[in-house]
Amino acid sequence: MFIVIPEDITPNLPDPVTFRVVATSDPDTPITYTWYHYVEQSACENNWCTVFNVANKTHITHDNGSTLTIFQTEVADLGTYRCVASNDVSQDIVDMKLLTPPDLDLRTCMFYITQFNHSSAIDESKLYL
Repeated sequence: MFIVIPEDITPNLPDPVTFRVVATSDPDTPITYTWYHYVEQSACENNWCTVFNVANKTHITHDNGSTLTIFQTEVADLGTYRCVASNDVSQDIVDMKLLTPPDLDLRTCMFYITQFNHSSAIDESKLYL
């Protein structure tokens, strides 16, 4: 059962963000945390992609993985995150969101998409916010 659930976060791109959860179990057995990011039309199971430690990008720390930090948030990081806390007896799930900043504009999106795709050929008519 989760006893600390993070609130949704509206990041200031490219600032870091941190989600932290805390769960307890009865009986008191070790808890493992697994983090997921929902990515539309992905090859991941039901579009929930596992978040891994990636140098200079993401880091999962603290008590078997109860904290997820994204060091430099990008447009691709926005969306819903899920943490699954599990042990030998049960599991619990909590979702939280990295919300779209209100000042995010098309030019900013194009910059991040260009960086992500390593291409400058972006068709503005196909971008939807």
